[in-house]
Amino acid sequence: RLGNEAVDAFTVLTYTLPGIPLTYNGQEEPLMKRLKFFEKDTIGFKNYSRQELIAKLNKLKASNKAFTYTSFHEGFLGLRNTKPKEILSFVRQKRKNLVACVFNFSPTEQRFKVTDNITGDFDPVMGENIVFKTNSEIKLKAWGYSVLIFNK
Repeated sequence: RLGNEAVDAFTVLTYTLPGIPLTYNGQEEPLMKRLKFFEKDTIGFKNYSRQELIAKLNKLKASNKAFTYTSFHEGFLGLRNTKPKEILSFVRQKRKNLVACVFNFSPTEQRFKVTDNITGDFDPVMGENIVFKTNSEIKLKAWGYSVLIFNK
């Protein structure tokens, strides 16, 4: 339903927002048909094209304490940027564990700046390799994303 280009960005978003992500039947395949709800329906697994992405997200969520807060009231902070209609940017934090997430939810490449104050160095762990600094121009491909971990 999301289209092949956008599905990875939305999958990463579900893992990085507060709460518990759900992996649906066929999501790792990916399944291109709607499953029957009240009847047995087969998926026919063959290539598992998103298995590596989902496994990496599961490992990141389990290993980084920034994801242990499951409420929007604790450990979640939206970051202002110069393209708020296209770009979603936020950080997850618990004590010294800090993860920054940036998403381009548009079908075109975007250039923008995060205008909130960012201190410290961040290392990209998933998605595009970007420089994450206050007022530095960031470029993300269409439906691109970047997940960065604070380098202590």
